[in-house]
Amino acid sequence: ARWPRVMGRPILLDAWERPITSLVIALCSGVWYFLNSKGLGYEEVGVSYAKVVRDREYWRCLTASFSHISPLHLLFNMSSLWSLGVVEQMRGRGEGWGS
Repeated sequence: ARWPRVMGRPILLDAWERPITSLVIALCSGVWYFLNSKGLGYEEVGVSYAKVVRDREYWRCLTASFSHISPLHLLFNMSSLWSLGVVEQMRGRGEGWGS
């Protein structure tokens, strides 16, 4: 049985129906916390032509995708990601992609 769509629905139920979205949000939040606790900024993990191509630091392409500069930056990006997670949540009901 599906939970009814009502306001005030526990967020854990939505997270359970959006496992990939929830995992990416947890990963980004964990990376943000780690970078801030170590005092690392965009200069140490971000993408720049000089660092990626000339210095061959290809790992920066991946770390830049999961790093965020400020709490506000993280909040807005994760909010957008959560909104897009509705597509994942619709999976299996004939409403989303790949149905």
